[in-house]
Amino acid sequence: MPDQAEPTQPADVAILEYLSRERADYDLLIAQGAGLLPEYAEERFDTLTERGLIEPVSAETVYRITERGAVYADAYHSADEPAAELTVGHN
Repeated sequence: MPDQAEPTQPADVAILEYLSRERADYDLLIAQGAGLLPEYAEERFDTLTERGLIEPVSAETVYRITERGAVYADAYHSADEPAAELTVGHN
């Protein structure tokens, strides 16, 4: 059974990949960099935050990837370790 924190939408992966490269950025810049409409990106930010994969950095809606989110982002680039088999500890 997949981990409930696992990204479920292609947009989730795009956001995690963007934040893996940029570390922290404003919500609108993340949406643009991930190729998403801002309104849809906001929905995904909420979901990814609830799952512990990203976290807000300030009241100005700046997000960064968590260690847990980085594990998932890396898994999508690794042919040797499919995300479905990935085990992530809870913080």
